[in-house]
Amino acid sequence: LYVRARTTGLVEMSFSVGDMDFKIVDVGGQKNERRKWVNCFENVAALLFFAPLSDYDQSLFEDNNTNRMMDSVQLFSSISNSQWFKNSPIFLLLNKDDIFRTKIDGAKDLSVCFPDYEGGSDYDKAGQFIRAKFLEQYKGEKQVYVNMTNATDTGNIKVVFDSIRDIISLETKADRFSQNL
Repeated sequence: LYVRARTTGLVEMSFSVGDMDFKIVDVGGQKNERRKWVNCFENVAALLFFAPLSDYDQSLFEDNNTNRMMDSVQLFSSISNSQWFKNSPIFLLLNKDDIFRTKIDGAKDLSVCFPDYEGGSDYDKAGQFIRAKFLEQYKGEKQVYVNMTNATDTGNIKVVFDSIRDIISLETKADRFSQNL
């Protein structure tokens, strides 16, 4: 059974993978939840920013005049360029690619959100266009790692999470090395 559920409030999950301990804090995406986030940003090892690809034709739950995708792009800009994450690896997870593919293949054009999009109903072109829109917001020097994901596909999420774990591990080791010089 796979379920998609809206997160409200702060949800913390702690677990270990091999010799690494993780604490993931899901902060929920609604605007009224965002004021609670600042308490979660200190001393983080990485930022995992989930943005639903399928939201390009929807408005915010709490504001019918704001497009969800545009809100996600603006939020990514604000968070990824924040002082809290200037030394943290950033992972942009463009989620719900299964729903996105269905919408794009069904000729629900991306231009409803991005008037400058001219790729038609091509899934790859639309995905790359959205990726570029997010990445052009980031002004930092660190690499942003981008994956198109489907959180209900456990195989996909395992591969993505293994990559995230490896990158965090490598960056942590590199930081320790440079501090000892």
